Amino acid sequence: MTNGENSGRYADYDMPDFICDPFFQEWIIHPDGGHAAFWEGWVRQHPEKAQTIDEARLLLLSMSFEEDFPDERMVQQSLAIVREKMDGMERVVTIPQAEGTAYGPEPTSGGRIRRIRWAAAVAAAVVVGTAIGYFLIDERHAQRSYATQYAEIQTLYLPDSSKLILNAHSSVRYNKEWKPGQVREVWLDGEAYFDVRSVAASTFFVHTKDLTVEVLGTAFDIRNRRGKTEVVLQSGKIRVRFPAGGHADIVMTPGNKLHYDPAKAALAHANVIPENYTAWKDKKLTDATAGQIIEYLEDNYNKTIILENETLADKKIGGVILLDNLDDALFALSTVLNVNVIQHQDTLILKPR
Repeated sequence: MTNGENSGRYADYDMPDFICDPFFQEWIIHPDGGHAAFWEGWVRQHPEKAQTIDEARLLLLSMSFEEDFPDERMVQQSLAIVREKMDGMERVVTIPQAEGTAYGPEPTSGGRIRRIRWAAAVAAAVVVGTAIGYFLIDERHAQRSYATQYAEIQTLYLPDSSKLILNAHSSVRYNKEWKPGQVREVWLDGEAYFDVRSVAASTFFVHTKDLTVEVLGTAFDIRNRRGKTEVVLQSGKIRVRFPAGGHADIVMTPGNKLHYDPAKAALAHANVIPENYTAWKDKKLTDATAGQIIEYLEDNYNKTIILENETLADKKIGGVILLDNLDDALFALSTVLNVNVIQHQDTLILKPR
């Protein structure tokens, strides 16, 4: 199936329709493939479908796939379990079975059954775990964990549909299931951007080694690197707690930056432009100092970078430095700082010309 075959009908799709669409499935299973540009562009053109797309992505990302399909008995058994379980969920996934459903161009009974099998197996895997071996969630572990490699950025959708963008060489873990009214918690090592969905009577916490951020429907960046933690609030309101004591809770408002060094028990505040601190999501840095750029390159590419003239570390680099390619970033940095880059294995020396 090509991306044009169903594009005219996608505007009428509900979440089960997206889940059952092979082209959509291919994008979720292989996010780095050629389908990404189509779907990202389509969502920009249809922002009203963004939440539906996010929820469909979340369901498909919650499982691993095998080649076989369940037989009719297993499908019906799973459907019964799903309907019973979903009565208590915040959002219900409806799996239509009557004539005239919008499941694409297959009007035959066999076509409808194949579509129903996809939706039933997907939904059942989310709520009943190992009840079906065809779409299998590993129930042996109470938590999910994700980690990125160097130079890799990954977008995740949490169980409540909140969005998390995980920077390179970072990891997160969280409970695989969040029930309505339950505290939502994420443990972070590294850096991540959170766009948290507001859920009534359900607090959201992000834990790092040294502090905890309490969230009430907001967007913020948290960076836990080099023994220090930095929090920048883009929108909404958050409360920062210090489990080890020594500091009172701090309520942050948009534009606030908090920098905490537990080794020195040092706490610093500043008002900043949040977008400059979240630009890494688009693999770039904006209006950063040379020292900040060097730190990001070291953390994201596993290199040691030595700036021989240390006074240049505070030099602000106006404009944008792209981070998606180490050589390009170093070339831009060397041009602005008027230095040569000398490489010795994984160590890079920025030497004045």
